[in-house]
Amino acid sequence: AVRAMEPELRVLIQEADQRLVERQVELQDLLLKRKLSRTAEEYKSNAMSATAARQSARIGKNLIGGQDVHFIVVDQKAGNPDERVKIVELLRQETDFDVEFYREQLRRAVSTLLDPIFGKGRFGV
Repeated sequence: AVRAMEPELRVLIQEADQRLVERQVELQDLLLKRKLSRTAEEYKSNAMSATAARQSARIGKNLIGGQDVHFIVVDQKAGNPDERVKIVELLRQETDFDVEFYREQLRRAVSTLLDPIFGKGRFGV
């Protein structure tokens, strides 16, 4: 039954990819949620969640381990970690996002869900 849906799935995936490329998505739909393992000060890395925790602390929202931080990826390859992600509280209407990062997330999700059913690489985005 699922295999019969292949043409429709292919169209849905292509449309989702095209909306990303054309930036026709709501920022709220791109939010990532990560559970923190420590406070902002305790993070030594510049991982996305650590950077988001530090951004939260700077606006007075001191998160601790076990709490969630919500952010979007604005430029995964930026040299300055603060320019890689933006927490939800700092989002503005004009905030841009990293199209290639989100296209890769779409590819991974499609692969995880559909490769076991249809075979590896059938739905390359």
